Amino acid sequence: MDIEYYGAISFNKPLTEEAVKAVEKAFDTPGLKRVYEKYFNLNPEDNTLNIDEFHQSDADGIFNTMIEALAPLGYVLNGSLRYFGDYDGMLYITDNEVEELDDLDRWQKDVSDEDLIEALEKRGYKVTKTRKAG
Repeated sequence: MDIEYYGAISFNKPLTEEAVKAVEKAFDTPGLKRVYEKYFNLNPEDNTLNIDEFHQSDADGIFNTMIEALAPLGYVLNGSLRYFGDYDGMLYITDNEVEELDDLDRWQKDVSDEDLIEALEKRGYKVTKTRKAG
């Protein structure tokens, strides 16, 4: 499977030396270390990790490993990575939770209620605009 990722992850506070080592450790395998050194740009000055190009089939597992290493140090990660290749979508990291959505799922998440209702009405459906309780 060939999937390419681009994006950025931010950290809630400045990266200490211990945190930088934890990030590097998440990528410390023979195949990933070379990729990390070549395509990832860790910026302790602005608390970001920029990913310029990253070919990987299990990126969510790698970022979960990084989150597991940083969470005990009080870090909260947020960001998004666009991916494409064998399939397309987004990998979101929100308050240390990783969520992967293909393009259809991403569209459904991002589209407004009004746009969904309008699309259904254009297809001939009668829509009652009420919300469920709870």
